[in-house]
Amino acid sequence: MLIDIHVHAMGYGATQATMLAGLEEAGLDKAVILSPPPVWDSRDHEVSMRDSADWLAQAVGGAEDRLIPFVWTAPMPSRRWTTPSWSWGSVASR
Repeated sequence: MLIDIHVHAMGYGATQATMLAGLEEAGLDKAVILSPPPVWDSRDHEVSMRDSADWLAQAVGGAEDRLIPFVWTAPMPSRRWTTPSWSWGSVASR
């Protein structure tokens, strides 16, 4: 059995269908799907931890045999989380 233990569901554009299709394409049996962080996009789109958890529950609902939910939590709810200004490409080129 092959399980990807760290899959980012990149916000509200991801669907259960696209996640399951990705598993099939990669030849994987299951995946642990991480909820979007409280603020997840470069437009500073507000997403509460509750909204994020609710979205994930809906996204994996009915496919729990293949999609394992993993909810993001922030120990300091007042702290704002944003997408980093760097990219992996810039790190790799150093």
